[in-house]
Amino acid sequence: GSIVPELSPEDTEILKEIVRERWEMAHTPLHAAAYALDPEYHGHEHNPDGKVMDGLNIMLGRLLPDGAQRGSAMVSYTDYLHKQGTFADPIMWSKARDLPVWKWWMTFGGGAPELRRVAIKVHSAMPSSSSCERNWSAYDFIHSKRRNKLTSQRANDLVYVFSNKQLMRRQACISKKGEHDLYVPWQWFDSASEESEQDEGSRKRLSEWYKDVGAKKNF
Repeated sequence: GSIVPELSPEDTEILKEIVRERWEMAHTPLHAAAYALDPEYHGHEHNPDGKVMDGLNIMLGRLLPDGAQRGSAMVSYTDYLHKQGTFADPIMWSKARDLPVWKWWMTFGGGAPELRRVAIKVHSAMPSSSSCERNWSAYDFIHSKRRNKLTSQRANDLVYVFSNKQLMRRQACISKKGEHDLYVPWQWFDSASEESEQDEGSRKRLSEWYKDVGAKKNF
């Protein structure tokens, strides 16, 4: 028999909810548009709950701000969806699995220039986790062994301030206006993380510092 235990209906629903939450976190209009415009997945149900088409419409609006071009792209997508007009040739669909997506659109999408432009841009986006890595690096610096009693909200606030400080420093170097680095009083954070009355002064100073930074830097 199977070594995997059978899940109860309650556990199954919990597992489905976890998957749904992860989907909601990872799903973006770019993913939806890439799925809708990938000829390899043509014929799949593209609109079970409207999210795929919503994502495609969002990307069309971003990449084709002109209303006439966006309307032309939507008409072309209807032809693409139903294999009509310029997308009626069966040869092009036989190559859907053989060619990279961008090359397929370059080769066979000439009759739909607006939609082809969007499809190539969407599928040319380079996947990267560098932004997540930078955020994790900043969070690891903030939530260190010395500052391990920070609440989740406080840690998020500090990462926000620290990241903006880095951006301000970079902007100061670019603009060459002589703007000084923003001083971050880490010793107050260490003290304020302790839940005791004697550290009330540190929390008050931190509160004033937050207000001062927001007023000066418009965070």
